Amino acid sequence: MSRGNIWIAVAGLIVDSKGRWLVVKKKYSGLKGMWSIPAGFVQEGETLDEAVVREVKEETGLSSDVIGVFGLRTGVIKNKISDNMIIFTLCLKG
Repeated sequence: MSRGNIWIAVAGLIVDSKGRWLVVKKKYSGLKGMWSIPAGFVQEGETLDEAVVREVKEETGLSSDVIGVFGLRTGVIKNKISDNMIIFTLCLKG
């Protein structure tokens, strides 16, 4: 969610039985062409866990369930924007 100077984003970490991470190649923004775990902003009216499941689905086409929280990344951009990301662990459905 981007509300003025406070940004809230989520990212979804899915690791398979061989220890491989699910990553996507970004197609836009400053990360274009780089590899990343699926991520994006929380939309109005959704919870953080709903947002991460949606982002994984949008970016990979895969359905997943939240297992837990892996970590948190926080920062400040240009001494003005509070930039926050919650990183979840997920498992694939089925």
